[in-house]
Amino acid sequence: MKKICFSLLVLSMFSVKSFAGWMFIEKKSNPQGMTTFDTIVVQNNKMRSGGKEATYIYDLDAQRITVMNNFYKTYWTGTPEAYRSGVIAGLKEQMEVIVNKMPKDKQAAARKRLEGIMESMENPSEKSTDQNAVSVKKIIDKIVVLNYNTQRYELWIEGKKKLSVWVSEKILINGDFNLTKFNALMQRLMSSNAKLSIKSSSQYIEVLKKGYPLKTIEYMGNKEISGEVVFAKKANYPVTLFSPSAGFKMVALDVLIKSMKIKG
Repeated sequence: MKKICFSLLVLSMFSVKSFAGWMFIEKKSNPQGMTTFDTIVVQNNKMRSGGKEATYIYDLDAQRITVMNNFYKTYWTGTPEAYRSGVIAGLKEQMEVIVNKMPKDKQAAARKRLEGIMESMENPSEKSTDQNAVSVKKIIDKIVVLNYNTQRYELWIEGKKKLSVWVSEKILINGDFNLTKFNALMQRLMSSNAKLSIKSSSQYIEVLKKGYPLKTIEYMGNKEISGEVVFAKKANYPVTLFSPSAGFKMVALDVLIKSMKIKG
């Protein structure tokens, strides 16, 4: 009897171990009416995220990222700071190309916005918003997404609503995905400026610890970008998902960035 009980205990331990990851497919809609689908997989302190054009892999323990161009089958791996510097250089080089694609009456504002983004990314400590300026509000708004009950939270900066999320307390990813390490990586990647990226704030991470967001709305001035998870599955995913795809060739960062589609 003791041997049977011990065997059952071992089997149950392996069973729990084998269902460590989550996969989510999120449908996103932008103000222009375009719809895209992003797939996110988290497991063993790694995240894979992306759509048709590009895929990003975040290694929390190593604090490194991998970026893949799925069209050209190329990739680059390095530190968050190196990638951020490469993006800034690419934006500087392509800024006028991006601006000139816009209507003439909007070009000056677009140029100013891009210059502000680059300045904030280059000097995160000087332009950083006080993290205490970010506030979280729990809203009486519970909806059901994929048969999961959700609770709404709003994130505000200096009196302006920046993000609404409906999280499910039944989906907790922080058991196998260290959100504190993820926050550290995102701040290194995006800068600690909460105005530039509300998702780099510690307040957003605290909301994620309450549950995974199955619905989101990002407020960009008078425009909104919405997202809703249309698929969620807990399973054991192959480790190969968290490394460059077979047949992909490593290239220099500037080559990879130039090959990516830069959007205004």
